[in-house]
Parts: sequence; structure tokens; C-alpha cells
Amino acid sequence: MDENEILAGDDIQKSISKSLSKSDYLLLIISDNSTKSSWVNFEVSQFMGFADGKNIIPIVVSKGQKFSEPIDNLIRRLKYLDFSDNNNWDKNILAIKRALTGAGIGIQIENKTVNFNNSKVENAIVGDNNKITIKQTKKTVKEKYPPDCIGYETIKANYIGHLINRYNEYKEYEVGKGQVKYAVFAGHLKKQFKIAPTRTLYNLHIDKFDELVDYIQSRIDGTKLAKVKGRGHKNYSTYEEFAAGQK
Repeated sequence: MDENEILAGDDIQKSISKSLSKSDYLLLIISDNSTKSSWVNFEVSQFMGFADGKNIIPIVVSKGQKFSEPIDNLIRRLKYLDFSDNNNWDKNILAIKRALTGAGIGIQIENKTVNFNNSKVENAIVGDNNKITIKQTKKTVKEKYPPDCIGYETIKANYIGHLINRYNEYKEYEVGKGQVKYAVFAGHLKKQFKIAPTRTLYNLHIDKFDELVDYIQSRIDGTKLAKVKGRGHKNYSTYEEFAAGQK
């Protein structure tokens, strides 16, 4: 997906978020490297905002690994496929095939590769050094949020994602590169705005959008990096600026 879908000069996070928002399924590779990867944590956190947990298929290639909360809490509730034993490969590939076929996605197996028959990549795989290739154009995307939720309005949902990403970028200055637990702040926001455990931040009512924006912006402005940069520095785009760039 990186080489074929993201072009030179593209905003990587925005491109990933756009692809994830159009995906019904995510195959999550769980290994020592993936659980520590800031990019994998970012991608899973983004996907959790767009899709129900049942649409994540955990694939374990290295046992004993875990993500930070609340990602790990979600993953532990899902049935996973154990690829740490090569003897399980064929059985697990068939399990993936059954899951995706049940969702109306046709696949065929060739040389330990899952090949989807169309040309455009629109289902995300997250992980490291995996050999699962996706070449599939999805069916019509179902709306995952009702009209009165932030998640229903794509630009507003993406702006919330932009602010959360900026907060995590600034937080990295405090805790060190690669040490940010991306899901922690999202979990804090859910508690702050009293969102049920089975819901995502994007289920928040649209009337709360401005309040949520103000709160996240205040948290960004309160980071050590923001204070170092000073009041004259622009720490994030306004919603109007962000929306203009999305059109």
C-alpha cells in the first residue's frame, strides 16, 4: 500500500487514514516489532475509530506480545489466528478466506499469498514483514456512524484525528521518540467525554465537536514542546484551514 497508494509529497497520515476509513477489515499482524511500532499503533487507533472490533482479525506471528491500552483490551476479546507455528499456515489462511468470503469479498490462495482479484488496494493490513498481499476493490462502504455523530462527517472526524496526531507528536518530545502510546490519549478522551467502552470517540454527538476540539487544542498547548515553542508558534491548523485543505 505504501508504494502503490501513497505518492511522493502526499501527507502519509492523511493517506493512511483515508484508506483505513474505506476498509471493512483489518488484518493486524502481532509481533515484537509491530507492537512497538508507532506507525502500527497509529493505524490501529485510527481504524478503531472507523470500524467495530469484529472487523479486526488479529494474526499472531510472535507470542507474548501486547499493545498498549485500549488497543490490547480490544484485541484480547477477539479470536486470533496463530501463525507462530508454520504448521498452522494453511488452516489459518482458510480461516481468513472464510471470514472475508462471508463478508462478500472473493479471494484465492497462491503460494502463501492472499490475492484479491481487483486492482485497487482498499483493505488495510498492519504489521511487519508479512507476506499477505491485498489487491481488492471493496463493495460500497456502509455508513458506520449515524448522521448526528462526529464520525458521520468525514472532514470533522479527520480534523479530530489531526489534532490527536499533533498531540502525540508533541508528547513524543516529553517521553522520547518511539515511546508514545498512541491509544492512551484516545482512551483518555473517551473517559473525559463519557463515551461507552463499546463506542468510539467518533460516536460523540456532533454538538460536542467544538467542545472536543477546544479540549484537545488546550492539551496540545499545554505540552512541554508547545511551551518551548512559545505563544507565537502555531501548534495546529484551525478547523477552517484543515477543511480547506481537504477539498
